[in-house]
Amino acid sequence: MLLVNTRTSGNATSASINQIDPRDGASITGENAVGKTTTLELFPLFFGTLPSQITETVGGREPMLKFVLPMPYSAIVFEYQRGNDEEHDMRCAVLRRGDNDHRPVYRFINRGFREEAFLHTNEEGRQIFCDDGQMRDAYIAMGAQCSKLLDISEYRAVILGAEARTQDAKELRRLSTVYGFGSRLTNLDRLIAAVAKEKLDFKDFVRLAITIVQERLSTHGDVPSRQKVTLRQSKDQIANWLRDRNALEKAFGMEKDVGLLREALEQLSNAEASLRAVRQEVAPALKSRREKLLVTTDALKAARGALNEHNTRSQRTTATLMAAVEQSSSAHNDAHNKVRAEEARRASLQLSEVKDWANALERVEQKQVDLRHLEASADEMSGKSSNIERRFADLIGEANDAARDAAAKIRASKEDVRSRSDAEADGLRKAAADQQAALTAELSAIEVELKPRIEELVDERAQLQAQVAAAQPSRAASQELVAAQDAQINASQRLVDVGRSREAANTAWESARREHQDAERLVDDTQQRLNEAVARVTQAQARLTPADGTLLSVLRASPDDSWKRGLAKILDPALLSRSDLSPMHNPGADQEVAFGWQLNTTPLAQPEWSDDELLREALAHAEGVHSAAKTRLAEAKQALNTATQTLDARKKSRSEAEGEVAVAQTYLDKAKREAKAASDRCDQEVAEIKRNGATRVKEVSDKLTELRLQLERAQTKERADREQVGKDLDVQLAKLRARTTQSIDAIEGRALEALATGKANAAALQAQLDAALKAEGVDPVVLAARRSEAKTLREEINRILERRPTVALWRQWLNEGGDQILVNLGTAARKTEGARAKAQADLSAHEKKAKQEGSVLAAEVGLLESLEALLNGEINALVAILEELGLSESTSREPEPNLSLDELRSRLNRARAQVENSENVVRRRHGPIRDQLIGQASSVAEYIQQSLDALPADMTPMGRAAELCTIYAGLRRQVLPNVINDVTTILNQVRQFRGVITRFEGEVRNFNREFQRGLNVAQFHRIESLKVEIVSNFGEISFMREIDAIDRVAREHETSLAVNDRSQLPSADTAAALTKFLQLLRQDSTVELDLAAHVDLKGSVTVNGQTRHFSRPADLEHISSTGINAIILISLLVGMLNMIRGDNDIYIPWISDEVGKFDPGNFKGLMDTLRENRIDPVTASPTLTHAEFRHFARRYVFKDRGSIGLFAPAARPARKAAAATSEAGHEA
Repeated sequence: MLLVNTRTSGNATSASINQIDPRDGASITGENAVGKTTTLELFPLFFGTLPSQITETVGGREPMLKFVLPMPYSAIVFEYQRGNDEEHDMRCAVLRRGDNDHRPVYRFINRGFREEAFLHTNEEGRQIFCDDGQMRDAYIAMGAQCSKLLDISEYRAVILGAEARTQDAKELRRLSTVYGFGSRLTNLDRLIAAVAKEKLDFKDFVRLAITIVQERLSTHGDVPSRQKVTLRQSKDQIANWLRDRNALEKAFGMEKDVGLLREALEQLSNAEASLRAVRQEVAPALKSRREKLLVTTDALKAARGALNEHNTRSQRTTATLMAAVEQSSSAHNDAHNKVRAEEARRASLQLSEVKDWANALERVEQKQVDLRHLEASADEMSGKSSNIERRFADLIGEANDAARDAAAKIRASKEDVRSRSDAEADGLRKAAADQQAALTAELSAIEVELKPRIEELVDERAQLQAQVAAAQPSRAASQELVAAQDAQINASQRLVDVGRSREAANTAWESARREHQDAERLVDDTQQRLNEAVARVTQAQARLTPADGTLLSVLRASPDDSWKRGLAKILDPALLSRSDLSPMHNPGADQEVAFGWQLNTTPLAQPEWSDDELLREALAHAEGVHSAAKTRLAEAKQALNTATQTLDARKKSRSEAEGEVAVAQTYLDKAKREAKAASDRCDQEVAEIKRNGATRVKEVSDKLTELRLQLERAQTKERADREQVGKDLDVQLAKLRARTTQSIDAIEGRALEALATGKANAAALQAQLDAALKAEGVDPVVLAARRSEAKTLREEINRILERRPTVALWRQWLNEGGDQILVNLGTAARKTEGARAKAQADLSAHEKKAKQEGSVLAAEVGLLESLEALLNGEINALVAILEELGLSESTSREPEPNLSLDELRSRLNRARAQVENSENVVRRRHGPIRDQLIGQASSVAEYIQQSLDALPADMTPMGRAAELCTIYAGLRRQVLPNVINDVTTILNQVRQFRGVITRFEGEVRNFNREFQRGLNVAQFHRIESLKVEIVSNFGEISFMREIDAIDRVAREHETSLAVNDRSQLPSADTAAALTKFLQLLRQDSTVELDLAAHVDLKGSVTVNGQTRHFSRPADLEHISSTGINAIILISLLVGMLNMIRGDNDIYIPWISDEVGKFDPGNFKGLMDTLRENRIDPVTASPTLTHAEFRHFARRYVFKDRGSIGLFAPAARPARKAAAATSEAGHEA
């Protein structure tokens, strides 16, 4: 970007040419108020962004271009490269301010920047700046091509390839192929404008997304580009449709009643024929039953024979099979007994040990030899000491016996202690029992005295209460009350009778009044329809032969009909009758241009008012409706006069009935007063009797209460005294048990001492024995060990010898086969089990089959017997009927199948009754049906009434009833299609409205998918993940539920029409949905929805390990620090830019006023992300750190009066980018 004599700060221009090259980043530093921010805001102008979208002229601030380009010699040059060839692809876009306003104008040049085209030497030899014309001439002199001056919309169409809708669109498209970037970059200017604002706002991205979505929809022709969509639907149309549908629903609900009416008419026409026919059915029925009786008798005989034969054969087979079952069961039991016997035998042999026993038995002789040696050794040792052992054994035994005798003698004294304790306890219990008996006797004496007196008082009180309850007035008062009540009953009955008469008169008056109101309403409706018909006739005539001077008359006077194919499609029909528009035909003008606007009217249909043939048909139809409406109005007025006369007569009868009711009410009031007086006198007498009786009852109750209290106190005292005696007894017995236990414990202690003394004496004698044996040379320990060993060996030998029989049996078992015995027996048992099961199954199968066959045969016999009895009874009854009717039994007529006797009798009775009752039934059913069908205004009532009015006047009531059934059947052909067509129209309008919203939602989703593909977010410091989506939230709108409900029922309705015939009433769901929708419509019958208000950003961002979700732009502003929020905004910029730019190798400058909001880690990530996404950052701040400077290829320092200094890098970057500049700035 080159600034030619511009003003970026202060009051004077720079008088120089300065450049800002954004390639690979440019940093601008300098003091405040030197034009840094102003210079940055110029970059978006290259993309066709409106200056008003960048800065606002508020607070006395000058318009942007007026300030920056104050002179005709001031210009901003954007030098850029379209392709890879730097020599041939360099272009310039020169921006200047318009001559008379502040709007920008552009001129394209197919060369790079040339300083000599902007500076020339004047006559005085000084260099001065060139204006636009001088610059153009200079470039042309160099052989360059220059475009014409373009306004900003034309420039945008060229540089961005945007669609142009002007007369020069073709030329602009040609210029775009020379100066544009080669691909359409629609809305890039808006995106750059959103980024270039002083305060970057998330809402700007949402608004931009909405704009893109709407433009796409507008391009596709789905929806206009405006943000609001409106559904216009007449409330009256919906209300009338609901009314007509309800009327049809009620009418269809009367189908049963109409069917009953049809049945009554059929009964009336068929009654006499039925009577004649039924008389002729008796003889054929008798003949048929005689024939059936013969067949039934033969069949019964055969069935009984088959049953007897079956029973005999089944019994023989059963006996044979039972014998086989018994034989197989016996064999099976024998086999199982053998198995069990073998199992018991195996268990007795103890097979797990018997083998060891056999081995031990073979060694038993050696053990016997060892035993004899041990016994001989022990006898040899004990022979020396036998006398000593016997002597000491006697002494030890005597010591133990003495101790046991002493302990037994001491313990015997325990029984004496227990006997004395039991005797003492018995004495205590007897004393307590005597005390309780005395207390009981005392209480009994009191009860004997009080209970008879209590019973007498209870009886007396009961008698008094019965007398009070049965209190009656005197005979004279009772007779007077009965007479008064009879008089009241008679007066009430009179009032009921005259009340019924009044109700009948009132009902007749109400009916007449309703009929009168219906007649008035019919007159009003007919008059309204006539007025509407007149208006339609007038309108049709005015359209066909318009008045002179009106717009329509001028159009019709036109020499050709071209206006019908163009202008007529966009004219409001309300303008056709106006005469103040001064229309004039201009044959030379473009037929598709109106008021400077070019319209393609081909997709629009030609309106009916411009078609003469349709207008003539509409006029004829309107005149026919007008004639019929006049006739109907005359008939309605005549019906109104008749209804008025009837209403006056009913009103007079009602007044007379009201007078009779008033007189009867007077008589009744008098009778009620007399009856009440008589009742009051009777009540007074009864009340006096009850008061006296209540006083006496109270006296008796007081005495009774006192006696009961005395008795209760005595009983309470007796219970308390008895409980105290029992407690005292428990204490004494506890003490006695304690003393007894203590005495017994002392006795047991002395017995234990005696036993201990005897044990000590026996131990001393044992010690003396051991000493004596040692003195004789015998070791007592060895002797005891040998005796113990001999005893153990003897016991072992005895055990082995005891098992000798078992070992013998085991050897015999082995010789017989061993384990194979049980295997063989088990195999045999299983074979017998199979045989037994088969025999049992054969028997069961035979019994089941025989039972089933027998049941079938028995049921057949029983059925035939019942049928035989029934036929005999019916034959007798039919013979009696023939005799009663005097008819012969002979007949050649075939009988009616399945005609029962009861039905035949019923037919005779019904046939006689139907002739008398059918006409009454028809009259009773015809009236309510007719009244309900025409009772309320609707298309149903109108159709029924018109059809009835068209019937001949002399038609009988029965004929009118039959015609009403026919007319009712025509509702589905005449009225229902109109109702279906109306609701189809309404639903389609709502569906179109919903379709606009649906397509908008779909385009938002498409946009979001493209946005996600274009979103490339780097992993910044402290930002782990960022997810951003642009979504619509129409589902959160309350009335959308009703719109969706209508859309759903509309689809169901469309499907129903496609798969069913058109005789089905629209569903109740449709009516319910339209009822709710009717409440949503505003007074002007519209529903309006702002599409843009329901698009938001949502997503999540993870900062410092903490994930925060957002669902609207406002949430993003508080996610974290200002720097983090800026990074999120830049991520959105990257996503949208990639979406717009696609894969084209186009570099875009990103301008930022401050970069100090980023920490070093996020700053580096930001710069890398921008570089990876072909974005050149251009930032302005007072100062930058050395670390931040390294991220910018060029560094500029701004000074006063637009002076710009450049820190040249060590080496110029090799990249050739979209935004290129010329040499460094020069002063003029």
